[in-house]
Amino acid sequence: MAFSGWHPHLESALVLNLPKMQAQGVIGPQSERWGIYAWRDNDGNEIYRVDYRAQLYDAWGALYLTDTGGTYKIDLSSTPLHFGGRRWWLHCPITSRRALKLYRYAAIGKFCHRTAIRPLPTYASQRVSGLDRIMDRRWALRRKLRDEGDLFCPLQKPKWMRWHTFERYQAKDEHLEALEGEAIIRRWGCLFPSGLGN
Repeated sequence: MAFSGWHPHLESALVLNLPKMQAQGVIGPQSERWGIYAWRDNDGNEIYRVDYRAQLYDAWGALYLTDTGGTYKIDLSSTPLHFGGRRWWLHCPITSRRALKLYRYAAIGKFCHRTAIRPLPTYASQRVSGLDRIMDRRWALRRKLRDEGDLFCPLQKPKWMRWHTFERYQAKDEHLEALEGEAIIRRWGCLFPSGLGN
């Protein structure tokens, strides 16, 4: 999937993770709980906090969050599981879409579904170009075969591997090398005049 222009990074948002909140006992079945919920950085410093009040009934509930911008409600619903119990869901306060995680950026001011954010946020894997992805796959092949050569050298057969198996890996690497060449031409071909080299 190609993206043009800047898109917010999903991993830079604060995440309201319902399964994590359930595991921490913040939200429990058929109960009303309240308190303070905080997000911390890698060093343990608090970066954001909300006052919360969670009400869960048999199959539905509500989560009220209060921060400096005010109070807003996130609806909760549940679906039955095949072997008993229920799976709980958060509902986006903007789109009403169901999710296990909601995301918050400072510019929006509330937790919402990632599809409610404009421009759409991207995962790290979506910001990697096609060429980088192909090269990553070629390096992964070399790591798997414990080959210490670079991408300019042909694959080296490990002593312990059967020839038939190695030839499969070799064909895969050659295919990826051809794709890599096409990707390089697409990326850098515009730098060279069309008549160059004739």
